[in-house]
Amino acid sequence: MEGEEAIPVENIVLWIIIAAVQFLILYWVVKRAIDRSETSYGLKRIYQVLIEIREELKKRN
Repeated sequence: MEGEEAIPVENIVLWIIIAAVQFLILYWVVKRAIDRSETSYGLKRIYQVLIEIREELKKRN
């Protein structure tokens, strides 16, 4: 479109890397919390959902 600049590919790649790192940090924190303590069903379910999301992302790549 006229007057609009395209987003550089480097910025898109950077955002994807940042999102992946954030996901890994969240995954690690939840996994560590589950491994260290008696957990409720809800926390175990969150962990299972994160695993499902990770597997779905692997399938898409």
